[in-house]
Formats: sequence, C-alpha cells, structure tokens
Amino acid sequence: MTRNVAGPRWTVIVPVKPFDRAKSRLALEPDRRARLARRFTDHVLGELRRIPAVETVVVVGIAHPAADIGLADPGTMAAAVDRGRSWAAAHRAEYPIAVIPADLPALTAATLGAALDAASGHRRAFMPDRSGEGTTLLTSSSPAELAASYGPGSADAHRLLGLVEITGDWPGLRDDVDTLADLERVARQGPTQEIGRLIAS
Repeated sequence: MTRNVAGPRWTVIVPVKPFDRAKSRLALEPDRRARLARRFTDHVLGELRRIPAVETVVVVGIAHPAADIGLADPGTMAAAVDRGRSWAAAHRAEYPIAVIPADLPALTAATLGAALDAASGHRRAFMPDRSGEGTTLLTSSSPAELAASYGPGSADAHRLLGLVEITGDWPGLRDDVDTLADLERVARQGPTQEIGRLIAS
C-alpha cells in the first residue's frame, strides 16, 4: 500500500539476497550470517517507513511485511535493480527513484531523508560507501533516468556514467557491512546496539 505525501514521492528499491545466501564474506557461521542479514533488512525497511517522502518501498528478492511491493529474486544485484526499475517504470514512471542496499544497520530515517532531499536536485546522483569503492545510494529523477552499474568498483563506474556524487560524512548511510571489521565498526554506533549483542552471542 502506497502513502500519500507532499513534495517528492520517492520509490525506493531495496534488493535483498535470500538470507541463507547473504553476507557470504562475513567469517561467521551460516545461521549467524542469516540472522544478521535479517536484522539488517528489518532495520533498513523500518527506517524507510519513517521517511514521509518515501511513498513506495519495493523489495526485490524476499517477501517482507514492510514492503509495499515484493518482487522475486532474479539472482544478482544488477538484475534485482533492473527488476525494481522495470516495475517502477510501469507503475510510477513520473516519480523519483532510489536504490539502497539492505546491509546498512546504522542507517537512520533522518540521514536518509536528508540525503534524498540533497539528491532531489540532480537528475542522477550516487553516494559512495565508506571505503570509497562501493555505492550505498543511487537516485534519479525517474525510473527511465536511472543508471546503475553495481559490482566491484561501482563508485568509479557511477562517476564514469556522469552521476553527481553526494559528498559528506552521512553516518550510517555510507556504512554498509561486508566484513567483520565493518560489522564491528557499525556495531559501535547508536542504532546498532542490538547488532552488537548479536555479535557477542
């Protein structure tokens, strides 16, 4: 169910790998990796629901009660983004669109809302992750304008595509989790205290 809001009416695509296959680079037992992936996803989607400018949340890969639209897993990140973009082009062609990953356990609604506001002034924009190599936010003024190039070195790829880089610290929004070092770093941030307890369990 979509929500009626004033101002920008964002469609946000969240690709989510099935939990039993998620976070394979984390050196943890498979069941713990799956539990972490589920908690990360719950957190990100919960924060999205708190942003008035986000009207429609499209989750690609799993079924989730916080999603407005759920689409089947196509197997890869690139294919998930394409599937979400195709749905948005068919149903919400005139509205701005964003893509964020589900592994941002320190994300806050206030930070993401401010970043979307900053991105709304650009036809296409992106935000690199904390390492400067990956991408944690991708936006465009419409689904037709979305240009995505995920994979190793995606930040450089998005620069080469001419997307505007959203600079600044943006705590939580730039802090994705791929390794144990990433996990330990974000676990020290306020919104992730329960993640810290999970690591210790």
